[in-house]
Amino acid sequence: MQLLVAVLCLVSFVNGGVLINEVNTEVPGASVNNAQYIELYNTDSEDVVLNNYSIALVGNDEKIYKAFYLDGYTIKGNDYLVLGHDGVKNVMLVFKDDGDVISSDAEIKVQGNAIVLYYGREIWAGQIASSAFMVDAIVHDNGGRNDVGLLALLTPQQNAVHEDSDFSERDDESMSRCGGTTQAANYQFTLAVSTPGEVNDCTTGVTGRPRIAPVEAQGPTDIIINEVEADNPKQDEQEFIELKNLGAMEKSLDQYTLVLYAGNRATPSAYNVIPLTGQTIGANGYFVIGSSQVPNADLTFRWVRNNLRNEVGGVALYYGKETQLRIGMPVTRISMVDAIAYTTTSRSLKGYYGQKLKNFINLFIPGQTIIFEDPNHNGRENESMSRCFFTDPFKSSSYHLLDATPGKLNACGYSPKSIDKVIIGG
Repeated sequence: MQLLVAVLCLVSFVNGGVLINEVNTEVPGASVNNAQYIELYNTDSEDVVLNNYSIALVGNDEKIYKAFYLDGYTIKGNDYLVLGHDGVKNVMLVFKDDGDVISSDAEIKVQGNAIVLYYGREIWAGQIASSAFMVDAIVHDNGGRNDVGLLALLTPQQNAVHEDSDFSERDDESMSRCGGTTQAANYQFTLAVSTPGEVNDCTTGVTGRPRIAPVEAQGPTDIIINEVEADNPKQDEQEFIELKNLGAMEKSLDQYTLVLYAGNRATPSAYNVIPLTGQTIGANGYFVIGSSQVPNADLTFRWVRNNLRNEVGGVALYYGKETQLRIGMPVTRISMVDAIAYTTTSRSLKGYYGQKLKNFINLFIPGQTIIFEDPNHNGRENESMSRCFFTDPFKSSSYHLLDATPGKLNACGYSPKSIDKVIIGG
């Protein structure tokens, strides 16, 4: 297959850490649904200004029936913002229609509908919804049905979240995020006691039945590769790899190992293995592996220069015993939990080198892409491959060429110079 060069859209991603965290559409025994709400949660430790964010309520005809703009609001680090009817506990943004507060009728439809969080998209009632500029989404229903069209459009290959009004006879229930922090993941929601503006009740349901454990109790999916700098202007002294903890608790890195691969060899193989035994990463925090010249480095490379290979390379994160991981081994995907592939030279795109690149992609991250870290991208400043928007592992399209920010929030704001060049393999 011919390699294609794609120039991604100039999309402004201020923060990929804001998620839909809890939704309540029905009140048991009530004649009107006047206690509905949508709760957002900021998974990052820094405040996020919600300018350019919006929430769309989408009907089973795939059209937006209500649009809410969040301009002027700020959600603090690791905190909540509740949008709902007047009288809902901790509500900050009250449902309104033409300037009038809606407090006596349902605002969120309950049968075969969706809620979508957008960034940088103009939305209005009557517009057809899509996944473009989507940050997060949940497809929900109160009758046990799955709206095939909405699911395929917004959360493919999943079932809807079903809010059962008979879940509790005493307490109001909500659809609460308890299984992780992946965007557009209906399967990470469960029914639990309603807790607007507070920590979700993810351990025990209102009837005493066991519920899904909170994300902090889960396995290795909380740790992802967040930023990579593989090619500096001049001396290659600022190369680094940054990991991010998506969980709200400090985490041990004892069973994690980083492996660096040379992708331009006849048989792509590992040239460095970095066990992270004895290291920890803070709640919603970062862990930086870099040279002694890199700011905020938690673990330093042995050498100051040229620690990450130029041309075609890859960085992989593994979880489990590192005894099977060794220098010189061919690519293995066993126990791999995240990876990013890159090239630092345009000659990798053509002929003999292009074929090597394609072979490496198919071995290393099949179905994904390889990122061109252009050393001339940012002139004098140091650039990095920075994760923005999505936190899904192995998702190459999440990375953008931006100013390097080791140990800090990625610089995912709009810049006229931020054109991301990605080579598509197959």
